[in-house]
Amino acid sequence: ASQLLDYEQEQSLREMFSCFDFNKDGVITKEELMEGYKFAHVNENVAKIEAAEILTKVDLNKNGVIDFNEFIVANLKRQQVASELNLKQAFSFFDDRKRGYIDIVDLRRVFGDITSEAKLEKIIEDADLNNDGKISYAEFKGMMSRYLI
Repeated sequence: ASQLLDYEQEQSLREMFSCFDFNKDGVITKEELMEGYKFAHVNENVAKIEAAEILTKVDLNKNGVIDFNEFIVANLKRQQVASELNLKQAFSFFDDRKRGYIDIVDLRRVFGDITSEAKLEKIIEDADLNNDGKISYAEFKGMMSRYLI
């Protein structure tokens, strides 16, 4: 996802990310989101609800935390990510073997050891509308539009 940004944009997002990543472990937890809301003087109940909603929308690999790539995707302007060129670039990032689809091998390469096999399978299942075990560009585009905030 950071390949969609220039250096200054990425640095700006890294600074924002570090403001929420209180313990500096490289991920933002629900608790850290809640702390951010409380810091902004939002009451605790609202903070819990908002943090849960954000985590649901932004945690694309469903591992319970927001990593920097997910943070980038969530913070890109809707029209920037939704533009055909940027979507094609993002798809190509996953489809580095240039086969015209993304499979579990591609997801494993991108997400590495931070995501379980079950979660990778769930990503494929959620995006794969024709049930062929692969994510086509059209399916990827649909998935991205569903997850953008």
